Amino acid sequence: MRRYLYILRLAARSLIFDLRLTLCHVFGLIAVLVPLMLVVGLKYGAIQGLTDKLNQDPRNLEILIMGNHDLKPDWFASLRQAPETAFVVPATRSLSTTVNLVADRAGGALLRGVQLYPTGEGDPLLAGLPVPKKDGEVALTASAAKALGVAVGDGIKALVPRRINNAEEIVNRPLRVIAIAPETILSQDVAFVTLRFLVRTEDFRDGKAADLQSEQISADELAARHYASARLFARTLDDVAPLAAIAGQDDVAVQTKSHEIATVKLLDRALTSIAAVIVGLGAAGAAFSVAASQWANVERQRKDISMLRLLGLQRSEVLLLPVAESLMVAMTGYGISALLIIGVSIMVNKLFSLTGMSDSPVCRLEIVHFVWFWAVTVAVAGLAALVGGAHVVKIDPSESLRAV
Repeated sequence: MRRYLYILRLAARSLIFDLRLTLCHVFGLIAVLVPLMLVVGLKYGAIQGLTDKLNQDPRNLEILIMGNHDLKPDWFASLRQAPETAFVVPATRSLSTTVNLVADRAGGALLRGVQLYPTGEGDPLLAGLPVPKKDGEVALTASAAKALGVAVGDGIKALVPRRINNAEEIVNRPLRVIAIAPETILSQDVAFVTLRFLVRTEDFRDGKAADLQSEQISADELAARHYASARLFARTLDDVAPLAAIAGQDDVAVQTKSHEIATVKLLDRALTSIAAVIVGLGAAGAAFSVAASQWANVERQRKDISMLRLLGLQRSEVLLLPVAESLMVAMTGYGISALLIIGVSIMVNKLFSLTGMSDSPVCRLEIVHFVWFWAVTVAVAGLAALVGGAHVVKIDPSESLRAV
């Protein structure tokens, strides 16, 4: 162990002795590493920014059921069991989901053509907001709340018309606003209600119910019922396509934002390939540079190495000298490069932020990227030093005597 520590001290002193040459090697490595890290940072930042924007909008995770179908309980059961499913709730016919809303006060504003969305726990469009659990509760979009002039805690009435026996009927159901979804989630007029209330409005329109007292519908009835549509969301962007395939069985027409997702993935693969080529060429150039420099160092220090052999160092121990020197240079260059790229990233992101071109970081490097660059730098430097300094083992101890 002491002999190896001795070799490390010799390597360090050799680098200090030839400080100018050592600095040249360090700066050369920095000149290679910083641009490579910048390329990876820009690639990751650009793709991650696009992915974050897609993820931030839950509508990109939605699988739309097109038209009206006969969706049986087994269809919903298969979706609930699918690991790709984040949220699924049955829905009625599209014609049965439109109601009029009026603020429950004297002279309250009337809003026509509001869409009813069935909801429940885990609804991505109401993330972080209270979800209606009782049939008398409702969550409104910002546009609907603004048009009605209501806030959380206010009362409204749902007006549901129907025509039966050639006579027009309108019934109302008082509702209490418990949440208002931001306009960034949905810009249209939507009211989120319980599935039971939505089903009751359909039954009323079909003449199967005399009022909107949905509490009369049991949970078993809801579970056994056939539905015309559904609201369905995937867990991640990668789950959208497979979940759409599951939902599209039995000739159920579906629509997704798969084109936008596929575009980002294609761009990711293209930029990854370009970055891999650039990093590969840079690593190869650095390897050749290290190998050549170590070859030259060995030739320049040939007499000194011969003297070390004469003093008793074994061939394998002498071989550690160029490797140790190369690793010390590599670690120094990597450390300075890491600090520089952090500063460059901050500067680039600040520049793009000031120009208004991007709100998210354009250049982004995670810890895993720094670890990866460290590993590659150490591996390339070590292997190149072994190759470049391999002929050090051929140096005979007698060369130092012949040079006297």
